[in-house]
Amino acid sequence: MLLNTWQLVNTWEIPGVVSDEQPSGGYEFWIKFEQEQLRKEEERRRQIAARRKAKKIAAKLDRELALEQRKIEADLARKAELARINRLVANYHDVIIDMGSPVIIRAMEQALEFQTFSKIERLERELTRMNEEELFMLICTQILVNQ
Repeated sequence: MLLNTWQLVNTWEIPGVVSDEQPSGGYEFWIKFEQEQLRKEEERRRQIAARRKAKKIAAKLDRELALEQRKIEADLARKAELARINRLVANYHDVIIDMGSPVIIRAMEQALEFQTFSKIERLERELTRMNEEELFMLICTQILVNQ
């Protein structure tokens, strides 16, 4: 049975207004992170379609040129993605530190220090894992509350 939130709240105690000094919980970071994940997936799909189209070209020389062009485009897209994620990490450095995970903090420090795609991917994997764990905990809490 799902309880109405008003049934749970004591009407005599009104919660305070969130001030500018209080942390927001990093929601803006997670929204931007998810947008980057969606952009990455869309770019991957576009590259696969372009490669398939290039492979269907009948003339061997034209096909090889098209495939090389796709490789160059993929490299440029990868560099642009690296730059976007680097900016995201740099802009939300404090939010990531406030998450308190030593694994994520270490991955972030390495990503900012070495500026390599593999370090950024590691950070991305750790952030995705953390996000999935939080969602799992929220679902479990909801199940327990609804019992």
